[in-house]
Amino acid sequence: MKQKLYTLKMTIGKSLEDHLDDFNKIILDLENIEITLEDENQALLLLRSLPNEFDSLSDTLIYGRDTLSLEEVQATLFTKDLRRKSKRKGDLDAGGLFTKERPEKKEFKGKKIQDPNRKKARR
Repeated sequence: MKQKLYTLKMTIGKSLEDHLDDFNKIILDLENIEITLEDENQALLLLRSLPNEFDSLSDTLIYGRDTLSLEEVQATLFTKDLRRKSKRKGDLDAGGLFTKERPEKKEFKGKKIQDPNRKKARR
């Protein structure tokens, strides 16, 4: 069971939530057979199991700290994942936006009316 924990890697295409579920399940299975790991070791193992795109986040969490907790790492990962999903959703939503050029003059029943939003050109 320990080997499963030490070799765990998040696979491409797998959601962060699913990976955290797998990680926590292994930790619980180990605790059920009375093998406990310190909280900081669990946090480090979780960070090590992440793909390369999380390297800068891992470095930020590890360096300059005296201690590291699993709860802190998981909260940070959820926040990063939520931001990534929001950005992706925003990119998809923004893809449908477009602008239309406004005409300089509007016609109203055959009369030309200057657009009030346009500044008058100096002659």
